[in-house]
Amino acid sequence: MPSRTQLVCLHEGKRGNIDAVFINTLIKTLNPAWLRKEGSNIVRPIACGGRTQLIARMPPELRHCLNRGADTTLMVWADLDDDMADATQLTRLFREEAEKAGISQADFEQVVFVFAK
Repeated sequence: MPSRTQLVCLHEGKRGNIDAVFINTLIKTLNPAWLRKEGSNIVRPIACGGRTQLIARMPPELRHCLNRGADTTLMVWADLDDDMADATQLTRLFREEAEKAGISQADFEQVVFVFAK
């Protein structure tokens, strides 16, 4: 099997919304160095509904990514709505949910968060 990097991208919204197109386009445009230059890359956007559902979905998806190995990265894309002072406050909500699910700090720190204001 060829080398492969998989990006699992959890995001707010419903399936079929513009977020999946935006995520794919942005990642291809940025062409980050950590994506494999050989083999194949898979970007898998997963619509999670609202923020509460997104936060709840993160721990099991992180476990799944960790079980798949180093070639799988979990990215969480979310909006910093008016009720969030900053990215630190929103990250704290994700961390609290991860702690409830038994996710270690070291594993949690492997998640890539992308927040838009």
